[in-house]
Amino acid sequence: MTGSLFIQHGDPIWLSPSIWLTVPPSTQPTWTAVGEGNNNGLTGNIENVINVQVDRMGGGTDPSPVRVDSYVCVPTAAVGPGGSTLASAGGATGLSSSNDPTLPFPQVISMPWYPTGNDVTINGGHLCIGANAYDLSGSDGGQVFYPAVLDLTDQHMAQRNISIIAAPSQHSPVWLSAVFLLPQASVFVNAPDQAAVIKVEQVPVEKTLSPVVREQLLMSSRVTVTGGAAPADAAGVAHGLPGPPERTLLRGGGDLALAGTDFILKPRQRAAPPVMLQGPCGFGAEQEFPLSPRTGHAVTALFEVTPDVPGEVFEFDIVHLLTSGNAVGGLRVVVVTVPELD
Repeated sequence: MTGSLFIQHGDPIWLSPSIWLTVPPSTQPTWTAVGEGNNNGLTGNIENVINVQVDRMGGGTDPSPVRVDSYVCVPTAAVGPGGSTLASAGGATGLSSSNDPTLPFPQVISMPWYPTGNDVTINGGHLCIGANAYDLSGSDGGQVFYPAVLDLTDQHMAQRNISIIAAPSQHSPVWLSAVFLLPQASVFVNAPDQAAVIKVEQVPVEKTLSPVVREQLLMSSRVTVTGGAAPADAAGVAHGLPGPPERTLLRGGGDLALAGTDFILKPRQRAAPPVMLQGPCGFGAEQEFPLSPRTGHAVTALFEVTPDVPGEVFEFDIVHLLTSGNAVGGLRVVVVTVPELD
């Protein structure tokens, strides 16, 4: 083989650029799954495609195929076969697919997923996808079996937070929000002396508007690209390069702007506003509470920022840690100021 396999992380583990969803026809953001129907309680009617980009250090081809296993999980449990997995995505077995060993890396390995209408009600529709890539020759990485979970510090594994919504009617708008985090308690069944710690970490200005965040902002109808190449030209620039459609469009250059305005999105120019957490321990800058298997605790982030500069971007991570300080999960919150309505 030409080198070790890896799934790029870049950002925190909950913002992997190498996992995304497509829902043909592609009318939904690439972090949003659409659930509809309930066929014997197992699968839905709409194909959602989980895409995982895999690379090899050194690139090139390799005669041995690479396999990717993916799992759709509830964030209140671990990521992987030992977590609380969705039956529509294969449960603890997950979904799997292999690459074409005759083609050079990087490659995108895709797996169809048919979420049900009932899946929309699970954890308020806030889920995550975990992926594990390994060489079928056994020379790099390896399969993970129940009750084990994924080690998200391993370069063969990655996670992406997603939302799942009900299939909209033809004339109904879709609004998405994610304002709470449920601790991944079941990861720590064997560590009863540990506690969950939820805290806020401000994203430094120089790390604001990273490529993955720019992609996610562009998925919103309220954000567009200005000054870049036309979509057809941008697709030409990205010819042969994998990635979601927003990544292709951003390769054409330009700035992100509030749709229908001249306001360009830029990192915050002011000090970050304080973010307070409201949860089981009341109100404060940090929440700590005992862990219990499969039990979630809603934690709401409260903050206030005035729209003095439309297009100003604030970012912070809501991070789930153990009292030992080890980070085990999180959620990126992106705030964009918009003009006040007259």
